Amino acid sequence: MGVYIVTGLKGQEHVTSADDGAFNAGIVGTGKYVMKTAEQFAAEIVSNNIVRIKSGDLVNQGRHIRIEVNDYEDMTIENGAQSVKRNDLIVMRYKKDTSTTIELESAELVVIKGTAGATATDPTYTSGDILAGATQDDFPLYRVSLNGLNIEKVTPLFSTVPNLNELNTKIADTNKNWQNNFDGMSHHWTYGYNNSASTKNFYLHFKFRSGDKGSILMLLLGSNSGNGTIKNYLPIKSEIDAGRINGSTIKQYASAAGFNGQAIRKDASVADQYILIVTNVEAYAMVEMMSANCELVRSYFA
Repeated sequence: MGVYIVTGLKGQEHVTSADDGAFNAGIVGTGKYVMKTAEQFAAEIVSNNIVRIKSGDLVNQGRHIRIEVNDYEDMTIENGAQSVKRNDLIVMRYKKDTSTTIELESAELVVIKGTAGATATDPTYTSGDILAGATQDDFPLYRVSLNGLNIEKVTPLFSTVPNLNELNTKIADTNKNWQNNFDGMSHHWTYGYNNSASTKNFYLHFKFRSGDKGSILMLLLGSNSGNGTIKNYLPIKSEIDAGRINGSTIKQYASAAGFNGQAIRKDASVADQYILIVTNVEAYAMVEMMSANCELVRSYFA
């Protein structure tokens, strides 16, 4: 038949279940999924012979099958036997009747009875490729485990598919977590050249994004600054006063003579920023900062 339009006006009925099924499969996936609607085909043991399947929607290789809200189906489980075990399967069965000109399709819940014995194994079921024209396919929803006369448990065998809202939320959370992890692994560095015959101080202004400040790892390099010292100043802020920052430390990242970590202390003269000063730098200075929440603001010689 070649190319034909599905979503388009042709002046006659032309959209088939296969068209709709292929579209659903392209969006949801070509597998078998229970959707997160209604009661998601929740199972309830009513008695040793009845398992109730509640409302829900599923997509089996593009075919949408459902039990309406506030509706259910009771599945009859044949009696168990003393001293033996048995597994039955509750499946959603898709069928297509090809014996007539119009190939009618249907869906129904079916119990496939297993074989009783000292150990229980699942019975076989039909697995067909609906998208390729299969006339039957069973979607296993539950395993009903019988131990003697009693239903011991009902185990779900299906997976659910997230809706678009959940996917958007997961993507946003993933991006956030990725950014947090990236921040945690990233480093900030700055380089300055002292275009002067005399030594100067190299100033590094930085701040924290959010959360506990913890420790900062720094690699400090400078020309003829082996005897230089590091001075650290912090503003007075409520979170510092509360002890969240006071007492944090700047740690040396790699060996370099003359650069020793000091306890962070307050400085009321600087608002909302932290300053690291590398003193007595003759030609150049480079600072590399490793911190999950640290953000470099600016650096300069003075």
